[in-house]
Amino acid sequence: MTFDGNTADPQSVRWLCEDVEGDGHLVNGEAKIVIETMDGPWTITAVRKGATLDLEEAPPSEYDGSPSYYGFNVSGLTNSGETGI
Repeated sequence: MTFDGNTADPQSVRWLCEDVEGDGHLVNGEAKIVIETMDGPWTITAVRKGATLDLEEAPPSEYDGSPSYYGFNVSGLTNSGETGI
């Protein structure tokens, strides 16, 4: 299974989740998709629930921050202070 995702706050677009992509295998109706980031590999578990897809993230071991693919959309800066959009 290939995953390619982007999302934003639907009301104010104050946060973004950009260019998240990875591959995983579907086993028993569940896909574990590995997303390589500068923080290490994050795992997204995707499970179909009716007409929707339920996604759950797991960080690299011993990592307690937000994923580097999430950022704030405030004056074009991400949460790490780098230029975003």
